[in-house]
Amino acid sequence: MSFSGDLKTFTLPDLLQRLSLSRKTGLLWIKGSDYQVSLRIHRGELTGVTTSQPARRIGQFLISRGYIEEVSLRMALNHQEGRGEVRLLGDILCTEGYMGREKLDRALQERSEEIVYDLFLLDEGEFGFEEGAPPGAVAVEVSLSLDSLVLEGIRRKEEWSRIRHVLPCDDVRVRFLRPKSAARSDRSNLWHRLRALPHRDASIGELIMTTRRSPFDIYQLLFRMLQDGELELIHTPAAAVVEASAVENLSDIEAEVLQLVRGHDFQRAWQRWREVGREAVDGEWVNRLGRQIETEERDCLRDRFPEQSVPVLALPPRLIKREDLSPKEGFLISRLGEKMTIKTLCQVMPLAEIDIFRILLGLEKRGVIRMSDGRNSHG
Repeated sequence: MSFSGDLKTFTLPDLLQRLSLSRKTGLLWIKGSDYQVSLRIHRGELTGVTTSQPARRIGQFLISRGYIEEVSLRMALNHQEGRGEVRLLGDILCTEGYMGREKLDRALQERSEEIVYDLFLLDEGEFGFEEGAPPGAVAVEVSLSLDSLVLEGIRRKEEWSRIRHVLPCDDVRVRFLRPKSAARSDRSNLWHRLRALPHRDASIGELIMTTRRSPFDIYQLLFRMLQDGELELIHTPAAAVVEASAVENLSDIEAEVLQLVRGHDFQRAWQRWREVGREAVDGEWVNRLGRQIETEERDCLRDRFPEQSVPVLALPPRLIKREDLSPKEGFLISRLGEKMTIKTLCQVMPLAEIDIFRILLGLEKRGVIRMSDGRNSHG
């Protein structure tokens, strides 16, 4: 039996508990606003997880937990590509001595758990279940109880609601204060990692990018540090007020948006798309138009930034410090060097390819970076 639905009408806890109690076998997919997760279920147990989230790639997760360094990931990726054979990244990391098999297995199970827990924080989404033995194999085999995942997921969702009342968004800026108590044994590696950062002030978005940890991990720790008097808020943006507009003719809107796309004015095309999307006139139409804009934009940016081209800094460090860089821009700039190509950058950054292209485009237009392969600016 196969079925599908909306997470607003059939909640994730109910869905997973149903599959657990009935000891179902099959493939469950859950789609959020910009990513999809697939869960392999065997007799009511979770046996495999895949996701389209760039920040949840295996290499990114291993870096975020301190299992490997970024340079090790780059070398393993080069080794994977250079051999011209299909080998799992985890196998390469083990055989080349970057980490042990036992640590890798533990890390991969932790990653699977975190991917599922993130699903409980979705405000909305779609799902579908296809009963039967899922085709093919998965890169990571796990064995996790759906009931245990549901209990922890519900706890996190309740805690997330409390945290977001105090820390509403990634633009909140925080300042680390001197700990009031002596060293405690319950302080995590992430706590020490944040305390060791060279700057005392940062936005939550910058901390997420720097550590590559999940938003829940960062928000939860900052919330506790705030309660312990080890942190203070130095900027909390006011919530934006959006006024609803009258429903417009969809065909006219689509023609307007596609004209912007043909002129490569993707920023205004997305702005118009979001305005219409807030009215939720026709969800299927809105999603289709959004996919069309993204496809055209990605193709355009791939032409502009070939995978073997190399972005380099066009300004000296003292001038770059004066630039008002976003957390993502600052993180990308910190990765440049050693003739890193666009292709490698997309592999080691915890961002989607199109997001990396957008950042590169913005930095290039502002004169912060340039392409070193001799291409002229596309203007």
